[in-house]
Amino acid sequence: MKKGSSAHIGVLLFGLMLLILACNLPGNKAQEESVNSTEAALENEIQLTQKALSVSQVSTTSDTPPPVLPPSASSQPAVTETATNIPILTVTVVHTLTPMQPPAVKSEILDMDSKPYAESKYTTGGDSYKTIFLERPFDSSMNYRADIDLIKAELSVDDQYYYVTIYLAGKEKVSQSLKAFYAVEIDNDYDGRGDYLIWTAPPASGDWSSTGVEVYTDTNNDVGGVRALFSDAPSSGDGFDAKIFPAEGGADPDMAFSRLAPNQSSAIQIAFKPQLMDKSKSFMWGVIADDGLKSPTKFDYNDQFSEADAGSPLQNNANYPLKKLFNVDNTCRMSYGRLYLSTDPGACGVKTPTPPPIPTLKVPELTIPPLSP
Repeated sequence: MKKGSSAHIGVLLFGLMLLILACNLPGNKAQEESVNSTEAALENEIQLTQKALSVSQVSTTSDTPPPVLPPSASSQPAVTETATNIPILTVTVVHTLTPMQPPAVKSEILDMDSKPYAESKYTTGGDSYKTIFLERPFDSSMNYRADIDLIKAELSVDDQYYYVTIYLAGKEKVSQSLKAFYAVEIDNDYDGRGDYLIWTAPPASGDWSSTGVEVYTDTNNDVGGVRALFSDAPSSGDGFDAKIFPAEGGADPDMAFSRLAPNQSSAIQIAFKPQLMDKSKSFMWGVIADDGLKSPTKFDYNDQFSEADAGSPLQNNANYPLKKLFNVDNTCRMSYGRLYLSTDPGACGVKTPTPPPIPTLKVPELTIPPLSP
């Protein structure tokens, strides 16, 4: 309350006291008039005091706002959560070197073509489960997958990259595209065990890209189980257990690429640097098409299941049809950088060339004139 309000109240109280005293004292008419005059003055003073109090209250209300009390839990309004768009961090890979067009072919592998038997839902060769030769371009219902059926593979080399071109029998029937994973397996010490696996998801276009490309190595030399190439199922090994590309810590972003092969309806290309495998000058190589297990840590696949559990694509095999191991095809292996030996682990069979026919020499006929008598 302000000082003005206190002063008016004090005056009012003093006047009331005078009025009481005046009423109790004996007096005359002049005194009554004095009292009446005093009452009128007091009434006027009361009115003025009430007005002052009213103004004071208004002024006090506007100058000093009431204290804000914290809302109770029951009075708090419901909180509506609003979705916040969190920006996604996109890492852009900058390449300083990309592969070129593959040069001349240096090494070639041919594989069984199962397409002629697609409608029959079996194949007639190329699959030897005991020795990791797989010809299984069929799903678990024996439906044929042309984009898994390997036909041929070619190896080319330039100053920067090795190039592997993988030819398929066709595209996946529904999507009309290549939908499997594709890989090159490298054995650089000729022991039958893969040392490096260059693995790619289906390439998106005909441009070289490292997207979807991964490279694995085997740190404990257990690819192939107890006996390399041969089935040792069930195996507890971890196959290609270490991914070395892409990798954190400044790894070379130009180490490996893949793309759809240009001017080919059903082929892909994989390129990788020699530095990937310690600049090995010679090695065994083969390729894989896989839309089944798709797991580098489970190599070799014939160490995962018994032959009976894996099934067979061969109609005359007791384990026909395919069961646990399907949608996969691989090739035999070919050497690069040294003389090819058919005794190398996993080596392709050597075809004996047919010698050309020996040309027949025509001897001209000689006409001997008769002797004169």
